[in-house]
Amino acid sequence: GVMLSHQNMVFTLGSLVQYLRLSQGDRIFNVLPLAFDYGLYQLLMAVHLGATVVLENSFAFPARIVARAAEEEVTVLPGVPTVFATLLALHRNKPVSLPSVTRITNTAAHLPDGYVPALKEMCPEALIFKMYGLTECKRVAYLEPELVEAKPSSVGRPIPGTEAFVLDDDGRPVPAGVTGVLHVRGPHVMMGYWNLPEETARMLVPGPYPGERMLDTHDRFRIDEEGYLYFVGRSDDIIKSRGE
Repeated sequence: GVMLSHQNMVFTLGSLVQYLRLSQGDRIFNVLPLAFDYGLYQLLMAVHLGATVVLENSFAFPARIVARAAEEEVTVLPGVPTVFATLLALHRNKPVSLPSVTRITNTAAHLPDGYVPALKEMCPEALIFKMYGLTECKRVAYLEPELVEAKPSSVGRPIPGTEAFVLDDDGRPVPAGVTGVLHVRGPHVMMGYWNLPEETARMLVPGPYPGERMLDTHDRFRIDEEGYLYFVGRSDDIIKSRGE
C-alpha cells in the first residue's frame, strides 16, 4: 500500500479545488468507487469545501444514472474514458442533456479527442479537464480546459504548488520533444510503500536539494517548448483495465 500523510492529502485537496475552480455551491456527481483514489477525492473535495456530493454506487444502469444527474442538477462530472464511452453511446441513441454541468474531469487513461465534441453537446456549459496522475502522488498534471482543442494530446502542466520534469537516464532535463522519464516534486509525494523499502527506494529518488526525495514515476513523457507534458508510455508492466 501507498503511505500518504494527512499533510500529503490536505495539500492535494487544496491544489485540486483551486485548478478545478470548485466552490461551496458545486454538486459533484460520483459514479466512481470510493476505494479508488479518484472516487475518494470527490468526497474529500466536497467535505473540504462544504459542497455537495451525489453518490451512485455503480454505472450499471446508465440511463437511470443520467436521469438522476439531471434531477440533482449536478455541476461536476468526474469520469474515466469507459464511463464517457457509455454516456456517448447513450447520447447517440437518445440525446442526453446535462445543462447544469460546468466541469467534466477525466483521468486514468487518455480521453479520446473524438469524445470532446459530443461531451460538449451533452454539457454545453462544461469545461473539460484532461488530467494525469498516479496513486504515489495522487495527481501530477492537468490541461487547462481552454487548451483542449489547441493541445489535444497533452496532459498539461503540473498542478498548483508542485513541479514535474522529464529527465534522461543521467538525470538531466531532456530538450523539448525528446522522450525521457517523468519526475515529480511537491508536498503531495507519498511517504513510501508500507513495509517495502526496496520498492520505495526505486520510486523515491534523491531530489535536487539535500535530503529531498522526488518521485520517479517510471512513465515515459516528452515536454513541449511551453512546458506542456505528453504521456508516451509506461516503462513498467502494469495492465490497465477500465481505468483500474
